[in-house]
Amino acid sequence: MVLFLPLLAWAASAAAGCGTMDAPSLVSSPDERTAPTLPPPPVGGYNLDRPYPLLPGDKITITVLDDPDLNFPATIPSDGVIEVFRTGKDGSPNERIPTNSMTVEDLEKALREVYARTVLQKPPYVQVTLTEAVKRVVYVMGAVKAEGTKGEVELPKAGQRLTLSRAIMAAGGPAEDGDLSAVTISRKDPSTGTEVSLPVFDLDRMLRENLFDRDPPLEPNDIIKVPRLGRVWITGNINESGSFLCTKGMTLTMLITEAGGLKAFSARSDIRVLRAGEGGSGQRAYTVNYNDILDGVAPDPVLQPGDRVAVEETWY
Repeated sequence: MVLFLPLLAWAASAAAGCGTMDAPSLVSSPDERTAPTLPPPPVGGYNLDRPYPLLPGDKITITVLDDPDLNFPATIPSDGVIEVFRTGKDGSPNERIPTNSMTVEDLEKALREVYARTVLQKPPYVQVTLTEAVKRVVYVMGAVKAEGTKGEVELPKAGQRLTLSRAIMAAGGPAEDGDLSAVTISRKDPSTGTEVSLPVFDLDRMLRENLFDRDPPLEPNDIIKVPRLGRVWITGNINESGSFLCTKGMTLTMLITEAGGLKAFSARSDIRVLRAGEGGSGQRAYTVNYNDILDGVAPDPVLQPGDRVAVEETWY
């Protein structure tokens, strides 16, 4: 649990955080935003004890108790397909086994099946020993504190699998502008070799709601990206003009509070919000009555990254 404390602290600080709103409405609530997914774990939970699969470059030794002449060492080739010694019949080629996504135990099972239908005609006892393993890593990119490094996080050689939250912690944790509500994971499909993107993951919600059973285990060579939060701007008759991180669910009153509040003689009933149109076409201007928000008769609009708020001065 100690490993999660820095992430939990970050999630608490970002809980006030920027949702999306359907233009031209400026009154959406944080609950109306389209949230990234937080999929439930598979039935029975994630198997964190499942060994990592064999990778190209791994060196193995295959031992067949029933026939020592079948013993042989092998190195997993780049295509993942190994040729099984002395399994060809009547001059035919030896059997070939694609080891992509296979663990040591999976390969032992596949070898037993091959030997049973070829040279031995019965299921033998087969042991596969991983004698030398290549380095297994994932890559954590984007808004993390260790971004200046290669972004490599080594997977444990023994014990439980590395999960998403622990990988981000191993990369130094999220940066100040890291958006844990929209983390992405890309990995190679072992059957096709093509890179696929998993659904955007709401790690922020997982941490805030203590849903640690949903923390997904990672595969070797996964690429994790923590996006950066956008910014909003506020100018005019405000105590601290400038840009601020647009955290998830950030409203106009939150921004004004973060900017030190309005100065005297502010046009509280005529605050302007400028927002880019759909597809980035042009800008739309909205007028917000700040007094009505404080009196509870108007909703507090949720801001979007890129919004610009202008507070004018008035003597009336």
